[in-house]
Amino acid sequence: MAHHTIEDEYFFPALAAQVPVAAELIGRLDQEHHELDALMAAVTDAIDGVASGTATTQPLADALGALAAH
Repeated sequence: MAHHTIEDEYFFPALAAQVPVAAELIGRLDQEHHELDALMAAVTDAIDGVASGTATTQPLADALGALAAH
């Protein structure tokens, strides 16, 4: 998630400082980044569960569906 980190910690604050009206949109985008990070972590965990044999593929299908819907 380094791409999001660079944007969230460096690019967006600098942009908001230069273009204050962008702050609200940046806040929404930051929230979306957090949601995407959580969804990608869920997919990774589900893949690990399938790969280790400790989980069925249903949690993976659910996690991928949630990511696709987002």
